[in-house]
Amino acid sequence: MAGRLTKRWSDANEKYLAGNQHASDIAGGLGAVAKVMRMMLQSAVLGVGAYLVIHQGGHRRHHHRGLHPERAGAGAGRSRDRALEELRRRAAELAAPYQAARANAAQARADPAAEPDEPAVGRECRQSPRPATRRSSCRT
Repeated sequence: MAGRLTKRWSDANEKYLAGNQHASDIAGGLGAVAKVMRMMLQSAVLGVGAYLVIHQGGHRRHHHRGLHPERAGAGAGRSRDRALEELRRRAAELAAPYQAARANAAQARADPAAEPDEPAVGRECRQSPRPATRRSSCRT
């Protein structure tokens, strides 16, 4: 009895696994086809959009919006210049504290007795780990 039950269970399990594998193959194939179709559609839409921008899509109303092919380069240059100026400004803002710390360190090396104008960035007051003493290593 146990042998026949094991055989029936084994046959049913193999049938189930074969069906599961077949369904997985179909789902994988459909997924691949869908991905290819989506990429083709995206490429086609991008191509149509590029064609319409270049050839103005037959509408004169786009000329005042700066989409004229001869004038496209000038607008792009201004946008690039604004972006570069913003990047330079932000880089200077980020570099300022580090430059000040470097200047303070150079001043301290040149004249160890002189007090720095401002504490260096990233240097914090260190207090003793023992709460009873609470000694600070900061210059005041």
